[in-house]
Amino acid sequence: NIIRIKNIGYQMFALLAEVNSIFLHARKLFSLFNIPRENFFVYFNMILNIVTFFLCRLCMLFFVSIFVYYDRYRVGDRYYLFVTFILIPIMWIINPILFYRVLYTDFLKRYKSRRLMS
Repeated sequence: NIIRIKNIGYQMFALLAEVNSIFLHARKLFSLFNIPRENFFVYFNMILNIVTFFLCRLCMLFFVSIFVYYDRYRVGDRYYLFVTFILIPIMWIINPILFYRVLYTDFLKRYKSRRLMS
């Protein structure tokens, strides 16, 4: 698309998902170095991870889905079918599952274990 100079705006918008990757990688590094969850930086990273996941992945996916539908003429007929019927549904399956896994591991699992202990 860069060579054809088409849809660069969509690509730049989709790259917002990489902002969340920073916090996902930091989360993994905290885990690898056995830094306890009670540490301020780990907890702050968990919150930023959830917020950026929602804003940079889920909201971005919602807006890209709408923009692709309304800007069909910009995408092109061949790519429109591929993006609309293959790529976007795959992303709508993967991202909510990943969001739930991160949310469950960082917050819900800990809350359930505390509730069971009391």
